[in-house]
Amino acid sequence: MQNPIVTFETGDIIEIDAGVWPDGTIRRRLAMVSDTDHRHFMILTNDQTEKTYPLLPSLNPEKIGNPSGWAFVLLQDYGEETYRQYSRLQELFLELPEIDSMTYYRALYWAKQNLNFDPALALQYGQEETKAAWHARLGFIP
Repeated sequence: MQNPIVTFETGDIIEIDAGVWPDGTIRRRLAMVSDTDHRHFMILTNDQTEKTYPLLPSLNPEKIGNPSGWAFVLLQDYGEETYRQYSRLQELFLELPEIDSMTYYRALYWAKQNLNFDPALALQYGQEETKAAWHARLGFIP
């Protein structure tokens, strides 16, 4: 019997279970829904067709919004100064030619979740998570 799959809208940013941390807690990782609406990818390349994976219920996929929505949440929950800090970070990242979309999303999501808008720290986290996604794809356990 085939596993059921979960569907989202194409391009949705989701968070999925992606293994277990050494302390036993579930590791979550950002992914994006592919153009089939029932598959996801965690890295962007020129050829995404070979690198998409089914959205199985066991991954506990959860739609988490997008950078514009995160800015609005920060404005509502924490006020204008937090919103401005996040917006400056978002603008800075948009000006970086070497940052790919998934690293951009990971860095901004980390900044939002941790209320830490230090560009170097957020970018470092985004890059480390993207590197871990590459390692996972190659069969290493990050």
